[in-house]
Amino acid sequence: MDKLSIEERLDEFYQERNFSFYTNFFLSHPKELEELLSISLQADKGKHCVLGTWVCAHLAEADKKPFQKIQKDILHFLQTETHQSSLRNWMKVMTFLPTPEEIEGEVIDLCISFIQNPENKVALQMYSILLLMPILKKYPELIPEIKAIIDLNSEGKSAAYHAISRKFEKFIKKIR
Repeated sequence: MDKLSIEERLDEFYQERNFSFYTNFFLSHPKELEELLSISLQADKGKHCVLGTWVCAHLAEADKKPFQKIQKDILHFLQTETHQSSLRNWMKVMTFLPTPEEIEGEVIDLCISFIQNPENKVALQMYSILLLMPILKKYPELIPEIKAIIDLNSEGKSAAYHAISRKFEKFIKKIR
């Protein structure tokens, strides 16, 4: 089993969906983790990029350190790629990471653009709202603008979108 390529491991993961096994595997095999991160940041890898981001979303819950090192690469991917599943998975990863001050402006702009784009899936919009919340603690003057954007884009959305909207309202009340 140890001689499988990362692509083969991702195919196997897709079949088995054993998140804990693959989380433990990649966290205990740094070379393979590095290869996984590389594939996950290459949209031209197609399904393996998507599967890689899915694994990464679970890995980040267990250990955010490997992702902090590539956070700017993740941000670049989010700014340039369009595959909804990969975007959603990387945004989930970003919610586990502290946002460095030097990229806060880019992250805010990215999140706003994801929320405003009606073509985006609700999960991507939800992770965008979650990612904004810790940043807004630092910049509460942006809250009215973000709240207006969330509200303007809520029409016809799912219960999940309305749930995150309510969570955002509670967040606002807490920090005011």
